[in-house]
Amino acid sequence: MASVGTRAFSLSSLQQSAKVKGPIVIIHSYCPKVPTVRKSLLSESPYCPKVPTVRKSLCNSMMPEGHFPLNQDRSRRMYKKRLLTMACIIPMMIGISFSAAELSRGGEVAGRGVTMKEFLRHRAQKAYAQWKREYNARITPEQIAAYQKRLRATFVQRIGGFPDRTPLNACITGTVQRQGFRVEKILFKSQPRHYVTAALFLPDAVQHEPPYPGVLVPCGHAVNGKASVPYQKACALLALNGIAALIVDPIDQGERVQLLARDGHAQRDSKGRPLVTGLGHTMVGIGSILLGRNTARFEIWDCMCGIDYLQSRPEIDPNRIGCMGNSGGGTQTGYLMALDDRIAAASPSCFVTNYFERIIDGAPHVGRSADAEYQVFGQLVWGMGHADLLMMRASSPVLICAATEDVCADINRTWATFRRAKRLYGRIGYAERVDLIEYDGRHGYSQPLREGAARWMSRWLRGVDQPVTEPAIKVLSGKEIQCTPDGQTMLLNDAKSVYDLNQDYERELAKSRERNWVERERDEQLSQVRDITGIRKLEELPMPKQQESDSIERPDYTITEMTFAREDGIVLKAKRFTPKKTATREAVLYVH
Repeated sequence: MASVGTRAFSLSSLQQSAKVKGPIVIIHSYCPKVPTVRKSLLSESPYCPKVPTVRKSLCNSMMPEGHFPLNQDRSRRMYKKRLLTMACIIPMMIGISFSAAELSRGGEVAGRGVTMKEFLRHRAQKAYAQWKREYNARITPEQIAAYQKRLRATFVQRIGGFPDRTPLNACITGTVQRQGFRVEKILFKSQPRHYVTAALFLPDAVQHEPPYPGVLVPCGHAVNGKASVPYQKACALLALNGIAALIVDPIDQGERVQLLARDGHAQRDSKGRPLVTGLGHTMVGIGSILLGRNTARFEIWDCMCGIDYLQSRPEIDPNRIGCMGNSGGGTQTGYLMALDDRIAAASPSCFVTNYFERIIDGAPHVGRSADAEYQVFGQLVWGMGHADLLMMRASSPVLICAATEDVCADINRTWATFRRAKRLYGRIGYAERVDLIEYDGRHGYSQPLREGAARWMSRWLRGVDQPVTEPAIKVLSGKEIQCTPDGQTMLLNDAKSVYDLNQDYERELAKSRERNWVERERDEQLSQVRDITGIRKLEELPMPKQQESDSIERPDYTITEMTFAREDGIVLKAKRFTPKKTATREAVLYVH
């Protein structure tokens, strides 16, 4: 992994150039809150998920200081151990991972010095070229079936696998009647003590005779989750057309905020932003990454349990299940339709684009803090773009909903991805089962997209293909659609958050680590770490070319501008902070 090798040669060079004998702290420029980076990070083995050197503190590394889930008896000190291990995180955030052998071949981009960003984009280009070659060679139904099986298995493994199914213990906490449909407020458990809030929109039994088809509607990134007006209207529109719709609050949205303050509201970060929606998802993701998991794992599993619930209802046909969602809900729809064979028809909205090209071209939102569920570790290397999520569905019906002015999903890339999926569907004789509708508007679940998705569900789940027009709909208020007594699942007495679930899992891993250190040789364990992370031994790392330029004198220390050039051409800028007191000789290297 690139940043690990970078840290190793930076440390080695600093020791030689500065004659530093005491502790050294290397701080990466991506790291927030510099003082929280611990010195021990430099003297211990690099960290990576699911290997013996993962320390217990890492699973809670991104729990904000002073933020403590209610109803949990824990030590405050535990949540102040905030190690941000960039060695594991930086490549994951853009979906690329590399072995040592791959890194050693990077010189081909190095006629000049290149930045890490340029280097990673070049690797993305190579991965994309390989992806296109494999796509063009995938012709026969047998080849396509083998590809689908392989990619599904890899996808599940890379997000950390799924838990065992446990009783949902579902209950209806209230009912609201509207003209043409009724809404039942649902509370169930996707894992023991981990609550999910949802709303079930049911057709009028007089106008539409059960059993009905059932459609899962994952929420996009609305703070109020299932109470969001566009998502309620999408569900109501389905119910008015004879289809039951279950809308589920994702974690950190609606009634499922995972970190609550003492007043029962969402915790806030150091900038005063509530830890909800994307920010909340990413907070979950940092700790999950260190355990070999991803935020998407929790979202997907919650939705799969939502399908379990739909199939358990006597008025719903368990064999006619669909899935449709917008934006973040489109992401979840894309994941679910790729992984859950129970979904007979799907429609992701304002999501489908070309992930390879987004990275290569630096599209909008790339380079910003993207939600963790969008960043599946190494996915470009092992070959999963947005087109693959569609093609893993072949031959099941999929409708792409798109907006011409969508800043999150470039419309030209959406069309290109659609064409590739349609060609693959055509290779197995079902080209008509994948389609696209485009609306002249911005990112969002606009009425034309809701209507198009509802018609698609009606066509494939009811056998009725006719225009669907959305009437005026009176949606439920936030209070009316509330499932829990106090508006948050984490205020329930026995509730467990995703942080709790990660901590439980880390404890399981800790036991296996202890056994491994006793039963296996240390060198064997460290070799396993290197194999998983792609880290070469320190003695195998070529010494980088190092240059020093300007120095700035301060009363107690000197700041020296430095650059390091690796053997693969990557050039890193750095600042060395050297104290003037010779007794300690501690130094800090700030790497850009």
